[in-house]
Amino acid sequence: MSGIEHSSQPSESKSVAPLRVAVLISGSGSNLQALIDAVEGRQLPGVEIVLVISNKASAQGLQRALKHKLPAAYIPWKKREEAEQQMLSLLQLFRADLIVLAGLDAHPECRIHFPISTAHDKPASRPATRR
Repeated sequence: MSGIEHSSQPSESKSVAPLRVAVLISGSGSNLQALIDAVEGRQLPGVEIVLVISNKASAQGLQRALKHKLPAAYIPWKKREEAEQQMLSLLQLFRADLIVLAGLDAHPECRIHFPISTAHDKPASRPATRR
């Protein structure tokens, strides 16, 4: 045995805080929608989407977030350093535990303070394969 005890019975004395996830998007938000569906469908128990951030005001993913009553923020990237500081401040304000990259990359400082997960793999970003 590994020494880790596991019980299928919920403990009344222990309350596990949900994993607070922030999702960074830049477009339609199809990966965001998959996460929303999984959380709402209880396929990801203990996960809570706490913030959606986009660098494009017209990103459909922001509307998806608002439709599901999720906090959503648009941060323009005209001055990247300033935008990245705003992003870091929002992530800290919303107490994100994990950042999911679903179309928008995270600043290296965010990578120091938060675990990162990539939710997509765009075909254009993969190397070409030969048959």
